[in-house]
Amino acid sequence: MTDPTNKQRLLEALQILADHNKWRRGEDDSSMPARDVSPMLLGQAIDTVVELVPGLVDVPVTDEMVERAAKSYHTLTGWLITLTDSLRRRECARLRSALVAAIGSVKS
Repeated sequence: MTDPTNKQRLLEALQILADHNKWRRGEDDSSMPARDVSPMLLGQAIDTVVELVPGLVDVPVTDEMVERAAKSYHTLTGWLITLTDSLRRRECARLRSALVAAIGSVKS
């Protein structure tokens, strides 16, 4: 929500709903009619929240986000291949050493 008008509308609506909820739960001694919160204003606050909140959670995926994810994937894949090759070389070297040691002990 980049529109400052929508942000202000949402903040005002949330304040109305928060105040009403405090009054409804008995946490606020003042009466709602005295605070100028009519059922119509309360309904408008609900409508505003219902209209604007889904836009806050509906984050579009940008090309930049896809590119960054792809780079991360390729970096991770490359790292895993390097690690696998390194482990394979180490294992081969270890097996070769064991085999040489075994052959050496047979010759003795």
